[in-house]
Amino acid sequence: MALQTATIDGLEMVLKRIDKAVKFNHANMRKMRNSNRKVAQIYVRYLKRHVVSMDRDIVVKRNGRIRTVTPGTLKRSMGTWTPNKSRATVLSGPKTFSNASGDKDGWFAHFVEEGDFPLAFGGKNRSHPNYQLFEKAKKATHDKMKAKLYQELRKNFATYMK
Repeated sequence: MALQTATIDGLEMVLKRIDKAVKFNHANMRKMRNSNRKVAQIYVRYLKRHVVSMDRDIVVKRNGRIRTVTPGTLKRSMGTWTPNKSRATVLSGPKTFSNASGDKDGWFAHFVEEGDFPLAFGGKNRSHPNYQLFEKAKKATHDKMKAKLYQELRKNFATYMK
């Protein structure tokens, strides 16, 4: 019995397009990073609108040093950044800096999110308006961010695959 063969017209073109699609993220790193930054800005804008600034300075003694947190510092520390320049990943939230001074350093954001008193002193302080704000913001913006990401991916992928 003889084997039958079939030829498929256009198979080479299909394979080339699949190879091109596989290289999409790497070939469009800058566009993908910009798209991810647009998506992350949704979260940042929500946080900046909902953070309540204190009406006075807060003094924190930490490791023998005294640090003063001025009103509005948490709001000013919100932003986006790229942790690894060789990838399209963009993170967002309160940024911390290595220098000790500065009115944009959000090093204390974990106090705001988790509360500020140890169990020995009665547990977490849940009375301030920013308590678990980051978690609430994630839940509130998740669907909008997802929709924006899909919109950006569709736009970039359609342009890339032409």
